[in-house]
Amino acid sequence: MIAALAGGAVEASRQKHTEVQIDSGIDEAITAHMNALRSGRHPAAYSWNETLDEISRAPRTGELVTRLVISDLWWLKDDIDHYMSIKTVKPNIDQTAVAKQDLLRLKLATPHM
Repeated sequence: MIAALAGGAVEASRQKHTEVQIDSGIDEAITAHMNALRSGRHPAAYSWNETLDEISRAPRTGELVTRLVISDLWWLKDDIDHYMSIKTVKPNIDQTAVAKQDLLRLKLATPHM
């Protein structure tokens, strides 16, 4: 947090709780993507942008769901929200899956980020 503030952030916090509202169709597509990765039915070599493109093409339902995302570190710099998930050298698969799911929800709920 101190590094973010020293680097020009106007605000920063640890364990940032962010509620995002996301279309339930997109949220279901995120869950399906994560399940496919874990089962080996999905190529893990997709880039971040390819993953975002694939999930964003999911049909919208018009129904918003609220999801809580907890980020280890968050900072605001140049009117841009930055979110970080910090893991150990050998994180377990559940930690990395939750981190990716959270980042997908943050990005797809607020595409202008």
